[in-house]
Amino acid sequence: MSTSAKIGIVEKDLNTSFTNYINNNFTVEHLSKYTLDTEAFINNIDILFIHNYNSFFNNIIEQSIKSSKHIYIHHFDIHDLQLIHFWLQLSFESQSYVHIGTQPYYYNFYKLLKQHITSPKYIEINNLHNSSDFLICNLMQHDISFVQHIIQADLKNVSVGGLTKVEKNPDIANARLEYNNACTANLTVSKIALHQEYSITIFQKENTIKVDFNKRKIEITSQGNKSTIAINKADEQLQLVENLSHFIVNAKQKSVWYNSLDIYYENLQIALDISHKIERMSGFLISR
Repeated sequence: MSTSAKIGIVEKDLNTSFTNYINNNFTVEHLSKYTLDTEAFINNIDILFIHNYNSFFNNIIEQSIKSSKHIYIHHFDIHDLQLIHFWLQLSFESQSYVHIGTQPYYYNFYKLLKQHITSPKYIEINNLHNSSDFLICNLMQHDISFVQHIIQADLKNVSVGGLTKVEKNPDIANARLEYNNACTANLTVSKIALHQEYSITIFQKENTIKVDFNKRKIEITSQGNKSTIAINKADEQLQLVENLSHFIVNAKQKSVWYNSLDIYYENLQIALDISHKIERMSGFLISR
């Protein structure tokens, strides 16, 4: 399999611009062509592509994994640990790889700052919103994923604090993650903030890096000197093609791929554990 691998697309309502972009960059098969004969469809593809996951796709995901097909899910927010664990077991048995798409703002951030992140000592993340549309667990899970990726060490201890104000779901959450390499990450997430803020500050021996996603800028301070880098708006179509291409190569080489399903599962466990601790502290249960 090469980067010209055959991509299978299931969704009929996939955004037209995405469909065209994928058609122009990869060899594509659409399930509709097979009049919903999923077995023939799966047999004729290398990678199953799902743009927006919902439970409708569970059956074809399971069939694809059992057939040793690799899977790329672009948007995926699910808290069903049992289902994910089942997919993981199947994927290990069939040597299938499942990838979860990277958030666009993290994508540009990684590209710009990868060479500057060397040995983080302390990480501060403020993810503050004023909208009931957000779930604390979802917001924190993405931040945990980022922290886990750059620290590259075993998690030693998690301490939490939170406040339930209006709903049964936590409205504010704070988590302190301590790692066995002496690095600490402090994450604060809110959906009832008075002002919106999404910032990440990384303290290292040689510099301090601050990312302000709202102002779309990165500041790097080293020995009193400050430099600023602008964050361009993420080109989600370009990101998709680059990630798919890298995923195909990594799947062929059987190498670890960032944000694979096993990593997503691990980070979700941490996020859910934090949510459950906050629930117990607040005396409420999350309704799902």
